[in-house]
Amino acid sequence: MKKLIIACAAAALLTGTAVYADELPYLRTLPQYQYINTTLMTPESYPEVRIFPGYIHSMLSDYSDMQPIFLCFPAPQGAAAESFATQEAGFIDEANSIQYFYQVVESASFEEFINEAEDDSYILKDGSDGAAIRIDPAKRSAYGLLKTTEFGKSSKLYIKMVLDALSDKMPQETLVSELTNAIVPEVERISGAMHYEEYAPYWSTGKYAGLKMLDYDFKYLLKMDFPTFTVNYSDGGSAEQTITPTVLDGTRFEGVIDFGSGAYVDVELEFDDYSYAAHKMEENDPEATYQTLESGNEWILYISNRHSNDNTIFSWYASRPTGIQDNYGGEIYVTVNCSGNNISWADEADVLSDLAKFDSIQIIDPAEDPYVPSETPAAPESTEAAQTEAAASSETWACEACGTENTGNFCSNCGAAKPQAGPWTCPECGQENEGNFCSNCGAAKP
Repeated sequence: MKKLIIACAAAALLTGTAVYADELPYLRTLPQYQYINTTLMTPESYPEVRIFPGYIHSMLSDYSDMQPIFLCFPAPQGAAAESFATQEAGFIDEANSIQYFYQVVESASFEEFINEAEDDSYILKDGSDGAAIRIDPAKRSAYGLLKTTEFGKSSKLYIKMVLDALSDKMPQETLVSELTNAIVPEVERISGAMHYEEYAPYWSTGKYAGLKMLDYDFKYLLKMDFPTFTVNYSDGGSAEQTITPTVLDGTRFEGVIDFGSGAYVDVELEFDDYSYAAHKMEENDPEATYQTLESGNEWILYISNRHSNDNTIFSWYASRPTGIQDNYGGEIYVTVNCSGNNISWADEADVLSDLAKFDSIQIIDPAEDPYVPSETPAAPESTEAAQTEAAASSETWACEACGTENTGNFCSNCGAAKPQAGPWTCPECGQENEGNFCSNCGAAKP
């Protein structure tokens, strides 16, 4: 397909499904308001909270000479990752009926935070030592606010814990005690364990094969491998990228395909009963058309924005009716929305060439794809990478914070993260990395 990238004409072609698709796990997302007895993302795939006070594009290397810094700390023990975005993360401890929410807020004061308490007795810490805590029994919620030294004076970590609705039946005194006993150690845990690291997106290219989403009624499961895109520039250069996930929230997924030099495509994928493209078709908007792809699937394509100077397209929606209905009789759609920055699609046919990359979406009965896999997907035991990883996991290490001997990735006593090994050079592409997968090509750490 032909695109305008900065001043260059380029062609982007689908080259295949995600690398290691049979070996790597899928991203999983469930509606936030539901308690589901399932592991959303395993500790192996989402080992810690890692959030950043900014939008995804401010993390891309082309936007700043400085490497973005992430605030990191171990995930709450026994909780499953429920949702994440660049600035926030959510977890659910289903066994203890506690929901966790963490967010880096760029402008927050301790004074405003404690002033939200309905009663002074609900203020447990006032922020004078860099941490503030308050509870709200009426909302079954407890809140914390922590100073973040690397993000500036006004930026802080906001913590929220919510008890299950059954806690409404508790006597007031018991509820106050439960909230206090939940939030105080959580703030202390994070205060002692949080640290700052340079941007290393362990959820990005090479870490996951794709994503799975449930509809709101939990009757259908959508699954999709992330497509790989190759861009060939007119000067002979090329770039290959897959989608970097940036938001998982209920039935909505967001990601970015970054080609460098300020050229990227924002991608949104939804699985629900509302379709903006179908709405435009009902209004007889001339930019809404029916399109049948080679697979035989019929999509409603809506061209939402064009450049006025050359009529090229920089934003579009496409929806495919799934033939299934929700509990209220509404049609469930799969909807894709792509918006380009310094990238535009030449015409409608150009858009269809990218839409075809999302046409492989499968919708199945959830029973055919269990929420909790019997074992974490991994590379075959015979591979050198697997043997190296197994050997590393069996090694003991001493916690720098408390001295406890451990074998896992986090201290069993205080929750501090295992010290990371030094940087390594990818044997496939030469990229220098810190994590277990190459940030450029997705190859496993040797």
